[in-house]
Amino acid sequence: MSLVTRSSADYRIVRGQLTRSRKPALIRGLNQNHNPLLKGVLKAAAATAVVRPRPFQEFYARRLAAGLSPEVARVVVARKLATLVLTLWKKGERFNAEHLKPQAA
Repeated sequence: MSLVTRSSADYRIVRGQLTRSRKPALIRGLNQNHNPLLKGVLKAAAATAVVRPRPFQEFYARRLAAGLSPEVARVVVARKLATLVLTLWKKGERFNAEHLKPQAA
């Protein structure tokens, strides 16, 4: 995983003139107190989960079908795993693969 910088507001109109915005681009990603060991565990778990049958392999395949690159799709799986681990830990629930299925619009 890496840090990504994106901006959609590089320029603005001031007194009828197009000028560059002074606001720096926001960096979304890890903060200074991230846990590199946990990050490595989640990335390894995602890499393993996408090659084993069901349910994360199907989730990964849907991400690929949606046009994501394999690397980004694995990051999405790692984030999903992190979310599931935190939710299961806090609520004390058991894993339910139904939560990985796409939601009805």
